[in-house]
Amino acid sequence: MMAFKKNSGLLLILIPLVLIGNTFYAVSLRSVIWFMEKVTKREEFKYMLKNSREFGYGHLFSGVCCLWLGITAFGFIVVQFVMFCVEWNYEAMFGLSVYEKVVAILFQVVNVRHAGESVFDLSGISSSILVVFVLMM
Repeated sequence: MMAFKKNSGLLLILIPLVLIGNTFYAVSLRSVIWFMEKVTKREEFKYMLKNSREFGYGHLFSGVCCLWLGITAFGFIVVQFVMFCVEWNYEAMFGLSVYEKVVAILFQVVNVRHAGESVFDLSGISSSILVVFVLMM
């Protein structure tokens, strides 16, 4: 993915796909069911939301669990993003605009936990950031 670090559009498309396909799957599943219940007004969707444990489908969490999962995952991403921004003048970021740097850093911190892809050469990054990345994995 290092070849695509200047292609911010592609990175912005991949970020939500990686998140929805991994940690935010349960949150997005519950959100889709909630949206379908609001749009169609069908009782089946309301029943699914209220009795999520009865289905035996492990990814249909309760509303409180989905809320905490979303807050925790978002918090981890913010912590990594702030810590990686400390490396703003990292040599692999030379030649990138501010917008490209922000998108590439966001892509990097999302993929450390979820997909393992990288847009930067991590061998030259500071050891403190590497420790954070290893802990987030």
